[in-house]
Amino acid sequence: RAHDDLHNRCGELEQQHAEEQLRRRNAEESSQFSRAEFGSRLEEAEAHKSHMQQALESTHALKEGFAEVIRGLMEVVNELQEKYVAQTRHYDQLAQQVRSVMFQYVQDFQEAEDVLYDQQQCLYAVQEAIRDCRGFGATVASQIEFHRQEAERQQRYAKDLFDKNQQAAEKISSLTDLQQRKQTELAARKANFRYHVRCMDDPNIAKYLAHAIDGAIVRKVTGVTPKGSTQKLEWRKLRVDIVDGNRQTPTMMRLLWAKEPYKEFTKSCDLARVVALGFGHAARVPLLFPDLDVKPEECFSVYNPRRSFDFVCAEADVEIFMITISRLCHHVQGWKVLGSISSHSRFVSAKAWCKLASTCKRDKRPLVSRIRSASLDSFGRPAGGRSPAPSAGGRSLQKSGGTPSRSR
Repeated sequence: RAHDDLHNRCGELEQQHAEEQLRRRNAEESSQFSRAEFGSRLEEAEAHKSHMQQALESTHALKEGFAEVIRGLMEVVNELQEKYVAQTRHYDQLAQQVRSVMFQYVQDFQEAEDVLYDQQQCLYAVQEAIRDCRGFGATVASQIEFHRQEAERQQRYAKDLFDKNQQAAEKISSLTDLQQRKQTELAARKANFRYHVRCMDDPNIAKYLAHAIDGAIVRKVTGVTPKGSTQKLEWRKLRVDIVDGNRQTPTMMRLLWAKEPYKEFTKSCDLARVVALGFGHAARVPLLFPDLDVKPEECFSVYNPRRSFDFVCAEADVEIFMITISRLCHHVQGWKVLGSISSHSRFVSAKAWCKLASTCKRDKRPLVSRIRSASLDSFGRPAGGRSPAPSAGGRSLQKSGGTPSRSR
C-alpha cells in the first residue's frame, strides 16, 4: 500500500512537472512576442526623431535666408532715407534764399511807391505854385518858365520811377513763377526717384528667379575644341537649379541645360566655380560667329576655370539669366564675380552701352569721335564746316579698339 501511494504521488508530481513546463513555454513565447513588438516601436521612434531633426535643420536654413534678405532690405531703406534727408535740406536752403530775395524786392517796391508818392506831392505843389505865379505878369515869366521846366523834369522823374516800379513788380512775378516751377520740378524729381527706387533698383528678384527656375529655350555654342573649329549653335533648354542644403551639405546652385525633348538635364555648371560673366561684346558668340546675324545684346557667357558656356536668347531672357546668375553667384561665393549685373537699371545701362558700341563698330568710328560729332551737330559746327582734329585720347582709343567704361 505504501508502494502504491508512493507510485501515485510520483504520477501526480510528473503531471505537475508537465504543466509547469507547458506554462514556461507559453511564458517564453509571450516574452519573445513582447520583445519583438518593443523593438519595432523603438525603431519607429528613432525614425520619427531623425525626421523631426531634418525638418528642424531645414527650418533653420530658411530662417537664416529670410534674415539675410531682411538685412539687405534694411540697408537699402537706410540709404534711401539718407538721400531723402539730403534732398530735403537742399530744398529748405533753396526756399530760404528765394524768400530772402522776394523780401528784398518787396522792400524795394515799397520804397519806390514812397518815392513816387513824394514826387506826386511835389508835383502838386509845383502846379499850385505855377497857378499862383500866372497873375504876376511879364516880370515873373522867367520864373514861370523855370517852374514849368522843373515840373516837366519832375514828371519825367516820376515816370521813370513808375517804370522802375513796374519792372520790379514784373521781376517779383517772374521770381514767384520761378519758385513755383522749381517746386513742381522738385516734386517731379521726387516722384521719378521713388519710381526709380521701386522699379529700377528693386532688390527683389523673385520674378527673375521664378522665370530662371522654369527655364527658357536658348541657343548654345557646341563643338568648341582646342584642335578644330567645328562650333555651331544648337537649341537647348536652360534653367537654374537650387538644392537646399543642411549642416552637413551646403546649398548647391547650378545652371542646367538639356537637349530636345528637354526632359533630361544632364549638363550643368556649378555657380560656386564661376569666375566671370560676359554680356554683349564681352561674350564669345559675336566673335565666334561674325557672319551670323547675332545681336550682341542677346548673348551672354559664363566662365569657369576650365571653359566657358556661351548662350544666345531673347533680350528679356538675357536680363533674367544675367541678374539671377549674378545674384546667385554673389550669394554662394560671398562676393560679386567679374561682369555681374545685379539689377534692372544696371542691365538697361549695360544694354545701352552695348548697342552704342555695336553702332561704333559697325561704322568703324571710335566712341570719342562719335560723341564729338554729335556735340557739334547739337551746338553748331564752327565756320568752314570742318570739325576739329581728333585729340590724343581719341587716337589712343581708336588704336586700342576698346569702348569706354561706365565711369567715363
